[in-house]
Amino acid sequence: MSKAYYFVKNFNFRQIMDLLLYSTQKPQLLTHHQKVTRLYRATLRKYYAQKLEGWRTDFSDFNRSITLAQRDFSKMLELPQTSLEFQNLLKKYEAYHEETFDPSMVIDDTRPYLSLIH
Repeated sequence: MSKAYYFVKNFNFRQIMDLLLYSTQKPQLLTHHQKVTRLYRATLRKYYAQKLEGWRTDFSDFNRSITLAQRDFSKMLELPQTSLEFQNLLKKYEAYHEETFDPSMVIDDTRPYLSLIH
């Protein structure tokens, strides 16, 4: 499936990314803590899918990636939402998810927004 598939479902790509990253279509309504923790959970899920699933298992790279992510997200929780460093880290991880977009993530049965593909 391509990114174009989701436009047929009346969702633009930004809405799909918001659903995948924040489990809501309107992340601006989330608190600072909710936004950071939901993005962190999505990042861990993405690292797991990329580095441990299937034949390409690489435990050292996975451990290194989640350690760096944990440091960044711990720092994000302590920073004020309006700080430039917080905004840069947020953009970094959102851009990472956009670059490594995997359409099959939406088809996962454990997702609360599974109905968007029906």
